[in-house]
Amino acid sequence: MYNKYSSIRKLRKPLILLLIFNTLYLSFYHYFGNNDSQLTLLNIPLDSTNLLAEYATTDANYTKEVDELIASIEPPIVTSEYRIPKRTNQIFQDPRLTFGLILNYVNQNPSSSIPFHWADWVDLSLLNNQLNKPIEKRLKCLDILNHIHLQFDKDRELCRENTRYFGCADSESLSASELQEYGVDSHEQLPGFIQFEHTVFSSTEYVRNLQGKTYVLASMPIPYKVIFMNDKGEDLVFDVHKERIDKLKDNYKKSKIDPVVEFEKLTQGSNSYKPKPIIDIPLSDFEYEKEFVLESIKNLEAKPELNQRQKSYLWSMKKSIAIQESSDSETRYFNEATMTVGNGNEDSGWHYDWRFFNGKLRDGARTAIILERLLRNWFRFTEKYGVVSWIAHGPLLSWYWNGAIFPYDNDLDVQMPIKQLARLGELYNQTLVVEDLREGFGKYLIDVGTFIHNRDISNDGNHIDARFIDVDTGVYIDITGLSNVLVNRASRYDGRDIHDRRKHFYKLNDLAPVKLSMLNGVPCYISNHIVQNLKREYRSGISRKQYQDYIFSNKLNIWVHTSVLAEALEKNDYINSSGNISHLQMKFLIDEMTDDQIYQMLSNNNQLLLDYQLARSVRKFHAKELKYLTSFTNKGRAIDNDDITEEYKNLLGTVTLHEPFRESLFEYERVNGGLDTFYEEYNREIDSLTVS
Repeated sequence: MYNKYSSIRKLRKPLILLLIFNTLYLSFYHYFGNNDSQLTLLNIPLDSTNLLAEYATTDANYTKEVDELIASIEPPIVTSEYRIPKRTNQIFQDPRLTFGLILNYVNQNPSSSIPFHWADWVDLSLLNNQLNKPIEKRLKCLDILNHIHLQFDKDRELCRENTRYFGCADSESLSASELQEYGVDSHEQLPGFIQFEHTVFSSTEYVRNLQGKTYVLASMPIPYKVIFMNDKGEDLVFDVHKERIDKLKDNYKKSKIDPVVEFEKLTQGSNSYKPKPIIDIPLSDFEYEKEFVLESIKNLEAKPELNQRQKSYLWSMKKSIAIQESSDSETRYFNEATMTVGNGNEDSGWHYDWRFFNGKLRDGARTAIILERLLRNWFRFTEKYGVVSWIAHGPLLSWYWNGAIFPYDNDLDVQMPIKQLARLGELYNQTLVVEDLREGFGKYLIDVGTFIHNRDISNDGNHIDARFIDVDTGVYIDITGLSNVLVNRASRYDGRDIHDRRKHFYKLNDLAPVKLSMLNGVPCYISNHIVQNLKREYRSGISRKQYQDYIFSNKLNIWVHTSVLAEALEKNDYINSSGNISHLQMKFLIDEMTDDQIYQMLSNNNQLLLDYQLARSVRKFHAKELKYLTSFTNKGRAIDNDDITEEYKNLLGTVTLHEPFRESLFEYERVNGGLDTFYEEYNREIDSLTVS
């Protein structure tokens, strides 16, 4: 022991000298370095011509081989032609059938209104597990109660006394008028129970699925409008009326149908995609006093006739004012698919809308598809309809690193001025947006909360004002409005008087003007002061290369999971004395990887290869835009640059809407069987529940 510590003492002075030397060297480097060298601190190498970045260490042929790997990736396809099956009593849904029949009908009978029933638009086929059984063997509310987490005995007692306490009603207890309201003729056409409203009590993944799908089948209101997006011209916009597509199916005499063919018969025009490079936002867009709301109420009430959406908007304004003038609390608007954590489940369910929940995000490939399509269709919609929004919070931080979404994050957040939010609610609330059918069959519900007209800090869970919800998965974009209603609090936040309902405060020039950029290759907008906003919210987030089990690779410009790295690296190089992976050592090793190791890692992991392909496609653009958006102090600290030069505008002029990088969710789940394992697990778990 004495010899060991004696040796350490001998090394102390050289180590201290080495540390001092390194500190002086780095200070000298930061002081005299130019902006290009500084920008590498942002993990964005500049003007790299080597596809494996500028640090290639072995045989250059691997660069070519990686290029060949990228070239071997099949471009996304859309399997659109569909053979119509024979009629069945089971619940059956395929978007190709629904869209094909509706658009075929519109082609032959031009109409402003189309039939709509959620069972034709969302896959509820998991309910067949119950509908195929005799009524007496279908799960009832009390059977479900056994698999709901109730913290207090009083709640359990109340639920047993009356199952409507947790939003559940046995189908056999429904009256004739309730059956008619649900659109069925008999109890046999429904599962054993109906979840007619959300319950705050958590449950298992499979019970949550069942609850949500019974609600969508029987209780979910239909949207006010459907928009079929057209990337090459004018969109198709329809009102809706509640009706199944069965009549359309009976009248269609062919054995096959192709919704893309029907879609292209109705659409025309050339691509008019021309997003504004810079959008200035006046302070007035953030002003939203009570008097403005009262005037809006007066103007709507003066109209001789209101449609359903206008009536809803008028009601939300009146409801908001009533809350302001009373001691009542707001009711929480959005509800999530809360799940019980434990017994192998770590997902609390807070990132899924409970109505459309269709299984956890356990698959990285599926998650990436969902997030990319959400982002793509939101910003495509907002660009077309003149709604101003920009990415914020986690997505802005991930954009800063490499212009892509973090592989470990399933949160998407956008912000907008309150006046834009009000316009979204007035004109587009409860609109179902269908992606361009040539790219897939995604469907997204614009859902705007009741209390958006109240702009104080929310104590009732209404921090989120609206959502753009993928109705095939329940995953969504959180939309928050910003206003300057709480001006009296601004002094507490360094004069930042523009805020959301969760205590995020900004100055006007922190936000505006917003600037065109790309996230995951999708054109979007970013706020004016990105560095300042991110440092205030995340502190070291713009420089920390590790998050949980993910490490950022400067070479590849992507985040890589340590389990993937472990397969490519020598085990002895990253295992610590305790036999665990050393994240510290991994951070050093990741940028010392040889081209051979990189090639093997990419060739063995298709999802990582897609991430690399995406990052590589935007790398040069992102590096250049950061040169215009940021500068550096003498100490090497990144700061915002407010100058908008002609060169920067010219760069933004190159932004365009490319084809999707990944296959559509429909292709992944329904054509290629991406959810087959989950469906098997669901049926097995639901069948295992005891029926009383």
